[in-house]
Amino acid sequence: MNKDNQILKNNLSSLLKKFAKTNVIEKFDDVNTLYNVVNLETNRIMDNKVLKSVEIDEKTLSNFEKDINYHGIVTPLLVRPINDKDFEIITGRKRLICAKKLHIENVPCIIHEFSDEDMLLYMLYSLRDDETKSAIESATICKELCKRFHYTQATLADILDMSRSQITNLIRLLKLPKKIQKDVSKGKLSYGHARALTSLNEEQIYMVLELIYSKNLSVRDTEYFVNELKSKQNYDELMSNFQKRNNLKAKITGKQLILSFKTKKDMKMFIAKK
Repeated sequence: MNKDNQILKNNLSSLLKKFAKTNVIEKFDDVNTLYNVVNLETNRIMDNKVLKSVEIDEKTLSNFEKDINYHGIVTPLLVRPINDKDFEIITGRKRLICAKKLHIENVPCIIHEFSDEDMLLYMLYSLRDDETKSAIESATICKELCKRFHYTQATLADILDMSRSQITNLIRLLKLPKKIQKDVSKGKLSYGHARALTSLNEEQIYMVLELIYSKNLSVRDTEYFVNELKSKQNYDELMSNFQKRNNLKAKITGKQLILSFKTKKDMKMFIAKK
């Protein structure tokens, strides 16, 4: 095992011993088994059940295709058995998609038994330094660990070397409409733009999205526009509550607040309020 692989193994070991309910790294103690690479038929490897709905941007896939065409698949895929003949992809999903697209019949793989929890932890850690990952990939895995295995956002923040608020913002992306999540996964919409949209209702989201695409808004401009929209929404709500509470109609003209009452009695009662 070379020095880099040893460092990776040690880092993963200490990290997952600290956070995992099960110790995934114990499955890698046998180095010979870890690096026992076998060729598997591509059609026997299924997409990952957690990430299968997460699309990948075409530019990233195109770069992978070019690399595979030139070098072949150098780094083995990591898979786990799901029955007597089929396997599930754990890491190397982009390479698998490209291999199937290029009609490559066999791909090099490392086969390991993983529980669902171990698989999610390993996938999350693998994404940590993956420059080609999408925010939706990380968010989906984080949500699954929280939902199924009761991981806290603080723990996930430690695993990903992020702040707790960053994890919160990441998971919030999954509350966006599916179409917008796909736009993020496919690289059409940036994480910064998507994060700004998460505080809006669906009608507002699509209104701002149209502006982002048609006016090519920067993330900063989008955040400013969203804040202005929310401020107006809060103002309208305050005015509505004020009118109902005092049985009147109100409007602002310039620096003037104009109040209209249904009766003189309502006006006198309002004036008399302390």
